[in-house]
Amino acid sequence: MSNQANNNSFKMNIGGPSIILLLTVLGLAVFSILAVRAAYSGLKMARTSAKAVSGYYEAEGIAQEAEYLIKEAIEGTPAESAESAKAAITPLLPGTVDLVSVEADRIVFEVPVNDTSVIHVEMTSDTGLDDLKVTDHRLVVDSQEGYSGSAFEINVIDIN
Repeated sequence: MSNQANNNSFKMNIGGPSIILLLTVLGLAVFSILAVRAAYSGLKMARTSAKAVSGYYEAEGIAQEAEYLIKEAIEGTPAESAESAKAAITPLLPGTVDLVSVEADRIVFEVPVNDTSVIHVEMTSDTGLDDLKVTDHRLVVDSQEGYSGSAFEINVIDIN
């Protein structure tokens, strides 16, 4: 009778709990690897964003300095023609500023932000170049991995 009682008693098998523990540890390891990868991707994106923002604000500072220098150059020496205005403005501008055009009532220049984008600034006046005002100030992305720049223009200031 005692043999019958032993055969019906509960026996603990080690195999089932071991497999469950092994799968749990494996799942946690996979999730920890994914968490580390996600954190690294977030760090990489934050560094890229910080670099882009600092480049933009550096170019924005240069553009504002160029606006001031152009106004000072025109006010200091009244220009009879666009050519004399260009000659007065060009030596004063920082090296990264690209003077696109100087006309009788309009000055256009660009400041590069990075390889694919520039800050485009237009200054116009109703009375020659005496009273210049910023009429267009925008970030223009020339090309972005196959996309045209027209979809990426951001008007910072658009005064009309």
